[in-house]
Amino acid sequence: MKIQLVKNEFVNALNDIIKVVPAKPLNPVFAGVYISISKQGQLLLKATDSSSFITRKSVVESDGDAEFIVGAKEITEIVKSFSIDKIEIQDNDNSIKIIGGKTQFTIPKLPIDNFPTFPSIDKVDFTVNTKDFSSAINAVESATDDKNPTFTNIQLKLDGDSVFAYGTDRFRIAKSKFNILNNQIKDQKSILVKAKSLFIATRAFEELNTINVSLNYDADEVKQISFASDTMTLTLMTSKGEFPDFTTIIGEEFSESIIVHKEDVLAALKQVSIVFSASSLTAGSLKHTNFKITNNTLDISVNGEESATAEVEAEYTGSDIQVIFNNEFIIDGIENVNTKFVKITFNPDAKKFKINEIDNPKAVASDSYTYILMPILN
Repeated sequence: MKIQLVKNEFVNALNDIIKVVPAKPLNPVFAGVYISISKQGQLLLKATDSSSFITRKSVVESDGDAEFIVGAKEITEIVKSFSIDKIEIQDNDNSIKIIGGKTQFTIPKLPIDNFPTFPSIDKVDFTVNTKDFSSAINAVESATDDKNPTFTNIQLKLDGDSVFAYGTDRFRIAKSKFNILNNQIKDQKSILVKAKSLFIATRAFEELNTINVSLNYDADEVKQISFASDTMTLTLMTSKGEFPDFTTIIGEEFSESIIVHKEDVLAALKQVSIVFSASSLTAGSLKHTNFKITNNTLDISVNGEESATAEVEAEYTGSDIQVIFNNEFIIDGIENVNTKFVKITFNPDAKKFKINEIDNPKAVASDSYTYILMPILN
């Protein structure tokens, strides 16, 4: 059987699919992509790592029906290597032949019987604006820890027409909010999902304006969350366990505040971080950045074998304070601010700092994004 495909369309479909293919699969079948073709010209691709399930539809020219599994990354690299617009796939008993002009490859099929059954979706529970969803997930994903199983998850709390996302790695807490459309869920829901999986969802649908979202249940417990468009579906298994309750910490009021221009403080932080080279790092000064807050001034410095200082104008009239932050952590928190200015609040004991968005120094800070950072103790 012969299948005719447009190279760029097939490459785009494969690139979407391989987002969930693991680098080191526990089961060989998870390294594969399931390919189904109908003589009516429907192409269906599937891939999974057992916790994420992705399907992608496209169109082809075919003289019959076929289904097979081949190495996902292998076929992607082969198809990308062709310099012509159209390619051909020939389906044989135990292998497929991929032909592009005068070049051809033969690769083996993987056992199709071992490929798992994919979850089904029969309804849409709500719709999200892709840009708002991606911004919210990216803002909290940076605060998670992919090395500690307890903190690899993002918590999603559905409350009316809003979703609150939370992430933490113990040293910082991030919270963001996005609104949902056409909500069919009346009860409050709390869902734990791997941060990396949600990040894949933001990348998979980034070209679209909206995404349809569905929740799949086992009794009253949400077992899966699915994101779908006309051509692609991504279903993520939820995680078990309890997520820390940070409501009190995030809602805590602080008496002191400093307002700075986002781009100014980011530029200063990134400039002084140049000295964090392999030759200048020591155990005692590893990516430690000093903040000295005085009357309408924020002094940022790094001290070690090499040193750097930068001064940023600020709105502040409180007592002088000096504190040390992890440079990467404070940059993460400020980079995810979506306003021109940043408001940083704290108490005189300086044990916690809260970052919020603010449109201008005279405005009220927004609660759409909150980032709590613990300073480094001297």
